Amino acid sequence: MERKWPQVGLVITRAEKGILIQQDKTEYVARSFQLSPEIEKLIDVAIKFGFKSMLQHNHPREANRGKSGPGVTYLAFSRNYHDIWTFGINMDCLKMKKSCDGLYRVMINKKYSDVLKSNHISYEVEWGSSQNVYVDINLFERSVGILSENIS
Repeated sequence: MERKWPQVGLVITRAEKGILIQQDKTEYVARSFQLSPEIEKLIDVAIKFGFKSMLQHNHPREANRGKSGPGVTYLAFSRNYHDIWTFGINMDCLKMKKSCDGLYRVMINKKYSDVLKSNHISYEVEWGSSQNVYVDINLFERSVGILSENIS
């Protein structure tokens, strides 16, 4: 199974251990993910609001890229390759040693927590030193829309 988003040069296919993300001649495996209607909808929403890059400079790290690389346990989004990640799906699976089955929350980069707060989006602060924030998956589209309107 393969899904293409030609407007952003993105192709996602099934891989042995998850899904293969291919964009701008770079690729990585998102382990434990399935190419499901739920994932496709999240990607559609991200692209609709201008978060069209699923690769960022050094994210995933070079060592985790490639079809046969170890891959990662998340999907991260930004406006372009050179921006830091804005939000991600299941970015805490590895740290928390949780299963990556099911999508239950979105991690948003801590630098945007004030935008969420000022727009009355409730969130939970990540435990530990990073202090990124988690938003319930049911608030995904609203949160991404607000981020799109409030960050450049």
